Amino acid sequence: MTEEEQQEQLDNFPPENDPVAIAIAKENVKDVNSKAKKEAIENLVVKNNNVPYQGDDLSQLRMSSTIAIANQMFNRKLGETFTTMAQNPALPKETQAMFGGVGHLISEIYDAIYKDNKIAWKGADKKMHTVEVESIAEALFTTMMSVGGEIKDSVKDSK
Repeated sequence: MTEEEQQEQLDNFPPENDPVAIAIAKENVKDVNSKAKKEAIENLVVKNNNVPYQGDDLSQLRMSSTIAIANQMFNRKLGETFTTMAQNPALPKETQAMFGGVGHLISEIYDAIYKDNKIAWKGADKKMHTVEVESIAEALFTTMMSVGGEIKDSVKDSK
């Protein structure tokens, strides 16, 4: 039964005539809508900067992972940059002190989030390990780069 037929069936059954049939018809419409939504997401492609991106759930997860890695790298580099600027002899001492203080603060925050947070993680060796969040981020980055290299190599080999 198509969605339109189900909606017509729903419209032709006033609640006072057959409430059970109304409830069943409403559920059928929900099922059709849910399946259509799922199918639409699985087939979704969006284009940005002339690159078509898949929009399915797995692709969205991969995009989120990429952004999370970029954020982690940005946070680390931000602290390093401020610390380096604090050591620039061409800057006035007050400016060096300001950059040093900010760099130190950013580095402390980074360490608190990415290094001091340790969690239990089941490794590929099937053993439990206590790891830093930074270690997981670095492993994810390495994995993504490895997969990207394998994909690039397989595309090159297929030409």
